[in-house]
This record gives sequence, structure tokens and C-alpha cells, in this order.
Amino acid sequence: MTIETTSTPTAAGGPADQGGATSTTTAASGAAGVSRADQFRAEIATLRIRDPRARTELVLLRLGAALLVVGPLVSLIAYFVSHSTTNPLQQRDAIVIALIGVAVTIGGAAVFVRYSMAAFLRFWLARLLFDRQRPGA
Repeated sequence: MTIETTSTPTAAGGPADQGGATSTTTAASGAAGVSRADQFRAEIATLRIRDPRARTELVLLRLGAALLVVGPLVSLIAYFVSHSTTNPLQQRDAIVIALIGVAVTIGGAAVFVRYSMAAFLRFWLARLLFDRQRPGA
């Protein structure tokens, strides 16, 4: 979304550079004023902050959530395999599989937290910068 600012002469004040009023319009809405939300979106666009719904980040966020579900399931299956047999070799294999499930869970949690916090902190920082530029608004 782009914001266009145009100067229009007024009947009483003359051209804008001589004390006349200026009119601000948006290309999308064509309204006489710009809402605070539109100004915030324009500021976000000028800061060139990546969209949180970017394809790679969204895929990795979902991958982390999926690993958080798959890891405990693998560990649970390994637990039942180890308790369903008396063969020590098969039990040890199941213990290794259970540990792999724990590792997958920890890795999934790390990936999920990283990408969910990155999206939150990115917009928190943008909002903080926007509010500091306009402290009275």
C-alpha cells in the first residue's frame, strides 16, 4: 500500500506552500484522511520488515509444531515395544528409539519457539519504533 500526498490549493489560502491546506489520500481508499492503522502499515512497508507469513518461516514453524507431536508419539511407541518383550536386545533398541523421540521433541520445541518468537518480536520492534517516531499520536 502506498500513501500519496498531494498539495491542493484552497480558495481561501492559495497554494499549499503559501499557507494553504494539504490533502492526504491513500491510493487504496481515496479517503480524505488516513487512519492510524493505514499509517502503521505504511511505516511497516518503509521499514522493509519481512512478512511473518513468509513461506520458509511458516513451513519451519509448522515443522516445529509437528515435531513436538511426533517426538512423544515415537517415545510412547518405543516404551510399549520395550515392555512387550523379554529379549534384552530388543529392549535396548526400543530405549534408543525412545531417546531419539526425546531428541526430536527437544529439537521441535527449539524450532517452534524460535520462529514463533521471531514473528512476535519483529512486529513488537516495529511497533516500538513506530511509537517512538510519533510520541504524541
